[in-house]
Amino acid sequence: MDSIASSRLFFDEIVGVNAADLPLDLIDNLRPRIYEILSREADRRFYIKAHDAYLLTPDGEPMFPAIATWGVIHIVRNPLDVAISYAYHVGIDIDRAIRALCDQENSFCYNTAKLPDQLRQRLLDWSSHAASWLNAPLPRLTIRYEDMLASPKKVFSAVARFCDLKVTEADVTSAVEATRIERLQQLEGQRRFRETPRGNARFFRRGVAGDWKTVLTPEQVARIIVQHGDMMERLGYATDL
Repeated sequence: MDSIASSRLFFDEIVGVNAADLPLDLIDNLRPRIYEILSREADRRFYIKAHDAYLLTPDGEPMFPAIATWGVIHIVRNPLDVAISYAYHVGIDIDRAIRALCDQENSFCYNTAKLPDQLRQRLLDWSSHAASWLNAPLPRLTIRYEDMLASPKKVFSAVARFCDLKVTEADVTSAVEATRIERLQQLEGQRRFRETPRGNARFFRRGVAGDWKTVLTPEQVARIIVQHGDMMERLGYATDL
């Protein structure tokens, strides 16, 4: 990964104005130009992570323009586990995390009373976020987090093919070994990961599927399924729990 789409550093350098001095909607209107410039000036394929839903800007154009987007690797995860991970990452309790996953107005870095590290990222609720990328008019490979854990070599190989990367079986094996959760936790113990949230001891928490079975209450599980059951079934997640 080269950067994150919500980087204030890229924005401030390219626009020439501190994002903190601009209204949020104007920043959103300018973001497509940032990605077009980055794409035009790149001497190789540029990999950028995004938390944003696939949305239109206030001016009515895609936040991520097709002319600057070669393709999308869309990663989804069971919302029952997302609630736990989200609560840890943001530093809130699980009930509040569930409310966020069900909030159509949910966003990262929207507080104008302080200077966030990143630009605003409109997330929507979990189902709407997933649907926005599933329906995006862009080349896309959707990957389930659970499949990454169960069959990492198969998924890594699919990603390499999608990205038109020339890799060998040994390359895939090496990549899988380098990104095992135990290895990442070990490295993080030696050097703080740059995206570790303030107030958290680590970024790489557990990296498992099904954590919800021992953490969430039946009532919490029901709230998530009532809100997101249709999308869960579309993505292959069980709802008859």
